[in-house]
Amino acid sequence: MNQFILRIKGLFGIFRSNSFAWGKPRRAQIVIYPQGKSSDILLRYLDPAEVVVIDPWSTKLNVPALILTLMRGGRKRFDYLQATIALIKPKFVITTTDNDMLFYRLKESLPNSITIAIQNGLRGNYSSIPNGGFFDEVQRRPQLCADYIVAFGTEIAKVYEQHIDAKVFVGGSLRNNAFISDSSIKPSNKSIIYVSQLPSAPALPNDVIAYLQDQPITYSEFYAAEKIVVDILHNYCIANNLEFTICGKQSSQCEIEQEFFGEVATSGRNSPLDSYSTLDAAHIVVTLDSTLGYEFHARGKRVLFIGGRFMHHQNESVRHMASVTFGFPAKLPQEGPYWLSDLSEGKIIERLNFLSQATDSEVRALNNEFKDRFMTFDPDNVRLIQFFSSIGMPVRVLP
Repeated sequence: MNQFILRIKGLFGIFRSNSFAWGKPRRAQIVIYPQGKSSDILLRYLDPAEVVVIDPWSTKLNVPALILTLMRGGRKRFDYLQATIALIKPKFVITTTDNDMLFYRLKESLPNSITIAIQNGLRGNYSSIPNGGFFDEVQRRPQLCADYIVAFGTEIAKVYEQHIDAKVFVGGSLRNNAFISDSSIKPSNKSIIYVSQLPSAPALPNDVIAYLQDQPITYSEFYAAEKIVVDILHNYCIANNLEFTICGKQSSQCEIEQEFFGEVATSGRNSPLDSYSTLDAAHIVVTLDSTLGYEFHARGKRVLFIGGRFMHHQNESVRHMASVTFGFPAKLPQEGPYWLSDLSEGKIIERLNFLSQATDSEVRALNNEFKDRFMTFDPDNVRLIQFFSSIGMPVRVLP
């Protein structure tokens, strides 16, 4: 009895629950987690009657799953996740967070279910905790496994295949594929849009927000490059009579981005696909190391990649971090016709001039040199849905 009480106390200490759901999760063929992270896009393509979306990391707890967790002797979030899935008894378990290392432990307890991880962002080697980088994690953790991983491109697929026991399907970005361009809107040839990656949470300049191995990276060190690049772009657009906008990462109600970038106009992301609509109307997209940059590169857009995010960090290994350079994990030259590895104003302007003057066919030919390597493009996720259907998943519409 005392052990049972201790487990309850331990569980509540970890979960810090704010609310409870009392009903048992309904049975379904497919479980998707977590809520968000493109789970909304998946629901467009799957039979809704056969899908349950769960959020095991939220503060709202399902009481039957909590009781089963305790009965099994569990005390951790992972135990709660396993208990929740056990109540649903799915044939397929999908996560849209491919860098969740816990997911690759699920298969052992789910021998009769098919587990699928879907990549939802670029994978670098910095993290919010010391020595927690994705590439370090997959190399030092043995016996990671899943049935399938849906990867952005062939380069990251090689990493998955090398370190995780899974079959890899190269499907591109679920969200990018789901966005259909409005063919009636023609991009202005006088517009440049920069992709902001500022977080919604405010921080002081010296607050440590990330690490490369054990090297701390402060807020100012992480985001200083964004302001430097925006100032260069702003001056370039004024000098050349061009329109300049920042594609905001946060909603228009969030004032952090506007305050950070100053007088430059910043668009808000008020719905999941707003950023895609904004960038679709650009003549040139400029990014440091955003997923959106690679998504629009895959669409054939003129994209300038600037790989110098940490050029002002005091530590040399952070300054030259490979995972924020163009095309990583592929090993490419540090500079190319539309990419560079530092914050040189002269080099940025040189590439902007090239992208402004290049013909559409020249841009397509350059982009096609890396076709499918960093990001494949599968409009409306047609090939992905065919793949789902081929493994027996109940899809809503088979293209």
